[in-house]
Amino acid sequence: MVLTGALALSFSNLPIITWVALSPVILIDDGGMSRGAYAWTQVPVFGGVIIASIIVARFIKDPTSPRFIWRTIPIQLTGLLVLLAGNIAWPHTWWWSVSGTSLYALGTGLLFPVLFRFALFSHSLPKGTVSATINIVALSFMAASVEVARWVYFQAGGRIAFHCLALIAGIVVIMLVSRLLKLRQQHLLQPA
Repeated sequence: MVLTGALALSFSNLPIITWVALSPVILIDDGGMSRGAYAWTQVPVFGGVIIASIIVARFIKDPTSPRFIWRTIPIQLTGLLVLLAGNIAWPHTWWWSVSGTSLYALGTGLLFPVLFRFALFSHSLPKGTVSATINIVALSFMAASVEVARWVYFQAGGRIAFHCLALIAGIVVIMLVSRLLKLRQQHLLQPA
């Protein structure tokens, strides 16, 4: 369950991490945006994560319920579809990249603390050991995903291919969350 949780966390972060890494190239170098305007385009992306954290902390009574978890997925998918469809329909408008990523960031911000908690408490090892394992997997995945995304953007099709990578990651997140919830249910049903 720890590995499934770590992979779910990693794939859910992929669209945001790769956006942070490549958005200067996409918006400033290729899009002609000023550095000041670029900085402002990042506010809604990070704001989505912050707002989600506030929502989970203040308003959600049981964020670990499968019902809440499955309600975050449509927010993420909507963000990814806005991201991709907007860029296909209006390829020179940066607004779609920023708004889609921001909406995705909101959904991920709602889901991330729950996934981390599931992964952290899924094993009897000391929590520091489990947390270190999760973070090693996540950080290794992030480094690799940035390099893959960079290659996809520069060598395999530009912005549309880059955003397709985000959509693929979102679909993988759904599969991993489904698996994680099944594993958690089995873990809860085991006698102590």
